Amino acid sequence: MKKTGLAILLALVVLFAFAGCGSKNDDGDDGKEKAAGNGSGAAQNGETPADDEANTPEAKTSLPPEITESGYLAVKNGDVYYTFYAVIIKNPNADTAVEDFSFSITARDGAGAVLGTQTHKADLLYPLQNAVIALAGPMLEQEPASLDFEIIPPDDYAFVSVDTLEHPQYAPLSVDGVDLRREEPFTVVTGDISNPNDYDVDSAEITIVYRDGAGKLIAGDTWFIGEIPAKGKLPFKADLISNYATDQYEVYGSPW
Repeated sequence: MKKTGLAILLALVVLFAFAGCGSKNDDGDDGKEKAAGNGSGAAQNGETPADDEANTPEAKTSLPPEITESGYLAVKNGDVYYTFYAVIIKNPNADTAVEDFSFSITARDGAGAVLGTQTHKADLLYPLQNAVIALAGPMLEQEPASLDFEIIPPDDYAFVSVDTLEHPQYAPLSVDGVDLRREEPFTVVTGDISNPNDYDVDSAEITIVYRDGAGKLIAGDTWFIGEIPAKGKLPFKADLISNYATDQYEVYGSPW
């Protein structure tokens, strides 16, 4: 009788042990599906995100975004050097958009030692289009000899067919009638930004990039604007606190 009771007890222990292992596996599978569900490479039918992403046609045939131009300035204020930069990034793919990619900024001294780093995340870049980004870079304790910009290799799920996007077609916002002038202490930029698409742009921004006398990109500014209706136009006035504006500049519009 004691042996029978002990056998039953051991059987119950083994049963509960296997049940516990089964629930852990289920929880793990659910976690993978939820995490992968945030991107286009969601796990399906028991596949892991890595398996699914590796089989994504867009990822297999697509190239990462390319930095085609970059420039920066370092401005000393007290004991700190403030850096400002501008980059132009192109999506070289003809049929694939790139979502949620990032690039790194590394400040170095004359010997190549790292003085500071920063990472910036970009959103959506349509096929064969450019992203123009002008922001503040890392704050440094000494003047940098260089600022290096590098695309961080995107995850496979970042490459998506435009057919899967809410708006498969996107025409860049256009900016016209631009005037740039100094009104101390501001650099004032005025103009009109237009939305040629047949859908509203919930919020937009303008990016002004400046070039030196040789045409090299040096830095820029960004100004945020409100909603632009489909086929609509919106006037803007940007009061920028920057003392590095030049007579050679370009103004771009984009959603944000």
